[in-house]
Amino acid sequence: NMLEQVIKAHPDSKYIHLGMDETHSLATCPSCRKKGDVLEVFLGWLEELIVIAEAHGKTPIIWSDMLEDHFRVGRFDDIKDRVILSPWDYCTTGKRTTILRIGGDRVSKKWLEKPEDPASPPISSNSSFLEDVAPSTLESIKPYLHDREVDSLFQVDLWNDLGFRLLGAGFIRASADYDLLPRYNLIAESATCWADAIERTGQLGLIGTSWARGTTFCPPNFNIDLCWPSIADQSRKLGMKINRFWPGIPAATVKRIIATLGRCRDDWALEGDIAAEMELLAPDLTAHRYEWDSLTIIAHSAALRRRARAVIEEVDYFYPSFRPVASEWQRRLDDQKSVLQEITILRKRVKKHFAKRYHGLHFEEWMRNLFDLDEARLKDVARISRDKKKKAKALYSSR
Repeated sequence: NMLEQVIKAHPDSKYIHLGMDETHSLATCPSCRKKGDVLEVFLGWLEELIVIAEAHGKTPIIWSDMLEDHFRVGRFDDIKDRVILSPWDYCTTGKRTTILRIGGDRVSKKWLEKPEDPASPPISSNSSFLEDVAPSTLESIKPYLHDREVDSLFQVDLWNDLGFRLLGAGFIRASADYDLLPRYNLIAESATCWADAIERTGQLGLIGTSWARGTTFCPPNFNIDLCWPSIADQSRKLGMKINRFWPGIPAATVKRIIATLGRCRDDWALEGDIAAEMELLAPDLTAHRYEWDSLTIIAHSAALRRRARAVIEEVDYFYPSFRPVASEWQRRLDDQKSVLQEITILRKRVKKHFAKRYHGLHFEEWMRNLFDLDEARLKDVARISRDKKKKAKALYSSR
């Protein structure tokens, strides 16, 4: 019924995306197991949906992960001309990678021979190994293997060689990306990898997925205003000619700012400097000032969060020590007070700006996530600092 409703609501669409990803609970009950294993139950349900889509003249699209997780040579021939597969990958970069998805995420056992290799992937007792897949599957992916590594996005080549049409799926926001800065540099590197894969196979294109939150239960990710640089970058890499999103500011300057903020998401600490630079550049903009201001404010927020957590961590670090004198704890109290005041000011600025476009429970939850935990922790360490100051006074005055 849902599928019929969606199809009727989009009469001009050539396609219908059926989803079909991560159906991990298939064939787990006795009734379902009578229909076969996970793959057979999956393909049986898919056939029913394909028939509905075809009856309405639609070409169905499905995520490919279940077919990769339960890959079986020759089993997909009867659907290859009836569906478009959409392989998804949100982290692969470069020409080759250490982890491949076939029967789940797998690595080569050969990595165990050189555990000191800094390029080695994470391996645990629960890891799945490439060498353990069925011989027929291993033979199918042999063209893409290079000793301990595999061609990046090899699944695009695999499905292409098997005769499927493909729409790749990279990311603009993904899973638990959190509430502040995007991983701009990883997003850009992944888009380059995807663009290369689509070009070498001549496939249909790339979807830039954008997740408002990782799951129903996860807190909200950063809002869509921060995604435009990544959307523009992905569009260009897929061969589209697009206008500059922030005219008035040199493209090289925008690129540097975005790359620096992406690096700050990882390990740099220049958010405050970048925010100040963006404030100075803002009057030169001739379009999309709101989105520029959004990113500027978030850069300020990231800088303040870094400072808040440094202030908190200092108290955590010195908590068991009796050596700091009262003046040292007073300095920490002054720092905590200063950051708390900055949080109050910035919270008002964030709410005033983003409330122009956002409202509702999602927005309120994002605002709480942005400030409330750090504010609560700062108040906690302030109580600890006052107690430590009092004890330090008593200790040193008694000597």
